[in-house]
Amino acid sequence: MIPRKKLHFIDFKADAQLAYAVLALLCERFPKCFVLYEARRRPLKIGTDKDILAALDGAVTPDELSKALCLYVINKTYRARLKAGATRIDLDGNPAGIVTPEQAMPIVDRKPKRVQSAQPPPSPTPPSAPPAKRSSLADLRAAAQRRKAEARADGVFDHVGARKGGTA
Repeated sequence: MIPRKKLHFIDFKADAQLAYAVLALLCERFPKCFVLYEARRRPLKIGTDKDILAALDGAVTPDELSKALCLYVINKTYRARLKAGATRIDLDGNPAGIVTPEQAMPIVDRKPKRVQSAQPPPSPTPPSAPPAKRSSLADLRAAAQRRKAEARADGVFDHVGARKGGTA
C-alpha cells in the first residue's frame, strides 16, 4: 500500500487575519518601508524577506512572513508601481536597486476576456420540415379506435372490449 500524504486544509479567513497581523507588525517595526495605506506602497528590495527574518529574529515564521508579503505585493497599486526603472527600497526606506524590465509587472485585468474562436460561425441550418401538426382530441380518439379495431382483428380483445386473460 502506498503511504498517503496528510492533507492540510487551509483556513483562508484565519490565514488572512494572521497575514494582516504580521503586516501590522511590519508597519510598526519598519514604517519607512511598509505602509498599510495601499496607495503609498513602493517596490521592495529583492530579498527583503531574508532581511526581515534576520531583523525580527524569530518573531514570525517564514510561512507567516510569506503570506503577509504576498498580501502586500499582490495589491494593484503596488503592482502598478513595478515599472522598469522604478526605485526599490530597503527596510529603512533607502534606495536599494531598481526594477528591471524583466521584473516589471503589467497589471492584469481580472475580467475574463471573450475568446474569439478560430472556427467560423456555424452556417444557418437548412429549413427543416414544418413541425408536425398537433393532434386534436378527435384525432386521438380516432387513432385509439383504429388500434382497438386492429387488436380485435388480431384476437387480443374479447367481444366486450376487455383484454383476454386480464383487465382492460
